[in-house]
Amino acid sequence: MSHGHTRTHTESCWSHGFARFFTFLFSLPVPYDATALRSTRLLSRAVAVLAAGLLMVGCVGNDAPQTEEQKASLVAKECYEGLYINGHPELFLNGRIDAAQMPQSFRQQLLSGYSKHLRQVESQRRGVRSIEVASAQRDSTLNLVQVFLTFHYGNGSQEEIVVPMVQATDGSWHMK
Repeated sequence: MSHGHTRTHTESCWSHGFARFFTFLFSLPVPYDATALRSTRLLSRAVAVLAAGLLMVGCVGNDAPQTEEQKASLVAKECYEGLYINGHPELFLNGRIDAAQMPQSFRQQLLSGYSKHLRQVESQRRGVRSIEVASAQRDSTLNLVQVFLTFHYGNGSQEEIVVPMVQATDGSWHMK
């Protein structure tokens, strides 16, 4: 199972478009006289502006609709970033499917535990520096999406966790 960085459609479109543009630009013949050199520079600038405009129109307008796995992955990543990167345990707690039905005393206990865990991760691993979505897989028998997140810690270590995500009746995704 591969857990490398997954590129979005926009990322791959931009990188592919720029690669093609620069390959074209560097394949243009080099003129030897000053008049031809000036007109080639003007042409190159015009081509660069035109290519950038076409690239933006082609990439921005062609984003494929997000799959349910991608939507679940984004929510999982945002919840964990809320906790580890931004230091807001409430964001993490509110990402749980059962958050609205929790008694206030239980919410406070969880928030206290999350805060303690944050301090522990900071002291042991120098905190979480970034979180990436490695992959996501739909489990139709359990009716959820397993999201694999890679944590990059301040001490250089990495860890992959699995976040089970469930879809609410309104179509939103939440941590189980």
